[in-house]
Amino acid sequence: YRLAGLPGEYQEKNISSPETNYCLLSDLIIWTQYQIQLAAYTAAGLGEYSTAVTEYTLQGVPTAPPQAVEVTAVSSSTIRFTWNPPPQQFINGINQGYKLLVWPEHSPAAVTTVTITPDYPGSRLTGLVVGLMKYTWYLGSALCFTTPGDGPKSPPILLQTHEDTPGPVGHLSFTEILDTSLRVSWAEPKDKNGIITGEMEHWYSRTLL
Repeated sequence: YRLAGLPGEYQEKNISSPETNYCLLSDLIIWTQYQIQLAAYTAAGLGEYSTAVTEYTLQGVPTAPPQAVEVTAVSSSTIRFTWNPPPQQFINGINQGYKLLVWPEHSPAAVTTVTITPDYPGSRLTGLVVGLMKYTWYLGSALCFTTPGDGPKSPPILLQTHEDTPGPVGHLSFTEILDTSLRVSWAEPKDKNGIITGEMEHWYSRTLL
C-alpha cells in the first residue's frame, strides 16, 4: 500500500497465515487516499498482484485553530470576528465551518456561540456575534470543525463592548414634602451601560381644582 497519486515505494505487510483473509493497516494519515494491492505467495514465489484499489481514511478533527484572528467591538452589543482558515493540511477532512465563541470575562460558562459556514479557501472571513451585554468585558475565540468534531480554539482575545444609554433609575421616592419644595431620591440604574456622568430631572406642574 502507498499514498494514491504519488510516486514512491509500496509499504508491505505480510500475512503468514493462509486462513487469514483480512489485515489491519495502522498509523495511516487522516483523510488521505491510499492505493492498495494484494498478492498471495507459495514456496515457489510471489503470485500476481491484484488490480490496485483506492480508499480514503476517515476524517478527523482539525489540529490547528483559525489563523490571524481579530475580534473588535462594533457597537454596544455586537462583536466582529475576522480570521483566516487553518492551513489545509491541518483541517483533516472537509471543513464544515467555524464557531465564534464569546463569553463574559468572569462567566466562562455563559458562552454565546455563532456558527459560520465555510468560505473559499484562503479568503479572509468575517462573522458577527450580536445581542451581547452593553459595556461589558468579553473574551472571544474561534475554532474550525469537521463532521467528527471541533478543532482547537484560537487564543482568547479580551475586549469591551461600547457604551450605550443607561437603563431607567430605580426606587424613585419623594420625602421632605413642603408647600414649595420636596426632596427627590433615586437609585442608580441597574443597567448602567457605561460610566454614569450625571442625572437630569424633568417635572411639570398641574393645578388641582
